Amino acid sequence: MTESGESVDATTTVTVTSGDAAQTAVKAKYKMGRILGQGAFGKVKLATAEDGTMWAVKIVNRKSLSASDAESLKLEMQILCKVNHKNVVLTKEIFDSHDSVYIVMECMSGGELFDRIVEKEFYSEREARTAFWDCCRAVEYCHSRGVVHRDLKPENILYASTDADATLKLADFGLADILTPETMLMATCGTPTYVAPEIIALTTSDGKNGGYDSKVDMWSLGVILYILICGFPPFNAEDDRQLFKLVKHAHYEFVEPYWDDASDDVMDLISKLLVVDPAKRLSAEEALKHPWLSSDFPHKDIHLASGIKNLKSYNARRRLKGAVRALTAARKLKLLSEKEGTLSKASAN
Repeated sequence: MTESGESVDATTTVTVTSGDAAQTAVKAKYKMGRILGQGAFGKVKLATAEDGTMWAVKIVNRKSLSASDAESLKLEMQILCKVNHKNVVLTKEIFDSHDSVYIVMECMSGGELFDRIVEKEFYSEREARTAFWDCCRAVEYCHSRGVVHRDLKPENILYASTDADATLKLADFGLADILTPETMLMATCGTPTYVAPEIIALTTSDGKNGGYDSKVDMWSLGVILYILICGFPPFNAEDDRQLFKLVKHAHYEFVEPYWDDASDDVMDLISKLLVVDPAKRLSAEEALKHPWLSSDFPHKDIHLASGIKNLKSYNARRRLKGAVRALTAARKLKLLSEKEGTLSKASAN
């Protein structure tokens, strides 16, 4: 990326406009519409381009960022300029002004993976395989580019449209990082239900502090695949501390009767993804070659009725937790803002 003007990444089509020209350029090219989502550091708006096409624009307020947040944003922009794949949400262009960053992405109108599944009248293992294939393809591509997502979860797996054959895509690289052959990743991040044991080990006294690599994404995919079949996660506990104990030792089972109609192949794949030792865990490339994904699908299209029922309950709990976390974060921000306002007034006096 350059300090001003436009540049096009050699391996993708992401255009980056930086400096004084950015603010003027984004307003000239896009008409901002309604808010699609909002977070601590910015919002996502629906926008109409000059040619009438619709895009989602992530707007980040630089003034609200700490030094570390600013570095994370810089890394995210670098990563978005590295990835261009049919199963990854497309980033069209980035406008990097002094006050704000505008990231123009394709508008994903088809909803989250799990939400689409619970709407189905008939859902089978074959459909789970189709969805998981797309997930693995996205992750394999990212890993080939040195990108580790680190936050694979249903909220970040989206359909491009509401069409029955819509493409499934990986979104949100806000926690992603770039891995090189000479380095290991050390940051503790991710979502508890899907986080790999080697990340948890970094936070414990008995853990090895050697870091981790791209295999953390494969653990998360194993959790997602487990849920795709039976409708609930492999590791369940009352709190994160108990959850992490189960994850660290991969204490899970294929609970009857919810797995009675599942094939041996899918259970074998899951058992090779939910492996504590990352060296023994399948890579994305290896997972795509597993018989469940690479061979003809010989299994009967049995409706996974209990899986749908369980997934509806899991989705409801997941959204409730998300709403509570969002409310808590909003309250903390409000209190911080009020505190800073009081301090400012005191300083003025």
